[in-house]
Amino acid sequence: MIINMNRGPVVGIMIMMLFAKATAFPSKVGCGLIGDSGKNVMTRTTVMGATPIDVSNLISFSSNTYSSGGQQITVTISNLETGSSSGALIHSDKGSLSKPSSFDDKGCSGTNTLYHKQNGVSTSYTLTLTVPSDISNVNSITISVITAAGYGAIDRQAKSLTKSGVTSPTPA
Repeated sequence: MIINMNRGPVVGIMIMMLFAKATAFPSKVGCGLIGDSGKNVMTRTTVMGATPIDVSNLISFSSNTYSSGGQQITVTISNLETGSSSGALIHSDKGSLSKPSSFDDKGCSGTNTLYHKQNGVSTSYTLTLTVPSDISNVNSITISVITAAGYGAIDRQAKSLTKSGVTSPTPA
C-alpha cells in the first residue's frame, strides 16, 4: 500500500477555503445604484447571490422635511454590519452629503453622491445633508444605504425627506 503524504496540505487548504468568509464589494455599485448586473441594487431580489432584507432601522433624520435651500439635516446611519469582511454604501440622490470617515467617494457627477467602504465598517455614522440651494424643482431627497457582512446578511433601506408644503395631487 502506497500512502500519498502530499494530500494533507491540499485537504487543509480546501477546509480553510470552506470556512473563509467572503467579502462584500460595495465599490462595484455605480453612482445611480446600478450594480454589475445592470440593475438597481435597491430593487433587485438578489444581491451577491443573497436575498437582501428591506429594513427600516438603518437611516434616521433630524427632520423628515426641509423648507429652504441650504438647510442642513442630520442623517444618522445605524445598525450597519461590522467586521473585517463587512461593506456598506451610502447614496444621496440630491444635495450635498458629508462623507463618513474612511469611506471612499465614488466621484459621481450631477446630483448623486455615493460613498462606499469595504472592510472594517463601524456600526453607525452621523452625517450632514445640505439641501440644494434651489429647491424649486426638488420635492424630495432620498438617502439609500446597503450594508453586508460578506456574501450574506444584506440589509438595505431607502428613506426620503420631503419639501414642506408639497402635497400629492388628489385623484379626480
